[in-house]
Amino acid sequence: MHKVLWSCTLSDDELIASRGTGGGVFAAGNSLRDWDLMLRAAGMVSAPVTIAAPNLTLEQLRSAPRNVTAGPVSPARYDALLRSADVVVVPMQSRDDRSSGQGTMLAAMALGKPLVVNDAPGVRDYVKDSETGVVVPRDDPAALAAARCRLLGDEPLRTRLGAAVEREVRQRFMLPHTVERVLG
Repeated sequence: MHKVLWSCTLSDDELIASRGTGGGVFAAGNSLRDWDLMLRAAGMVSAPVTIAAPNLTLEQLRSAPRNVTAGPVSPARYDALLRSADVVVVPMQSRDDRSSGQGTMLAAMALGKPLVVNDAPGVRDYVKDSETGVVVPRDDPAALAAARCRLLGDEPLRTRLGAAVEREVRQRFMLPHTVERVLG
């Protein structure tokens, strides 16, 4: 069996378009996201959190902490939120049958955004803990909150991780790399 890793799908124009900071914490995605975990962690830190997801339940939206803005967004708004994020969180469900979140992780990485992800299947194929992001234990909202808080409070660390993830994507996860792996 040969494992083929995902590639970054951002175009050259998307990669060079402007990006910034000041957007706080951003989390997004659909497949296998653990929004309950994210919401519990969000309530432990007062920093603003934006969750761009169409699959949040009405109960999750109603019970979201005050520092959370959540719901579906347009593709243009998603792009703007990702580009301005200080930290990107990909909260994955605790299950072992398949991986998910690669598209969100790779887009954030390609834009130099420091990541916080929980240790779900496939995560460590893309993120090296403390080198290109922060990997926290599964089902641990306190660890997720602490990692977010640590990154938000340490600009040099965010800068170092952001540069490392961007370099990692450009060296390993662009479409030509995937083609080489498949042909290999």
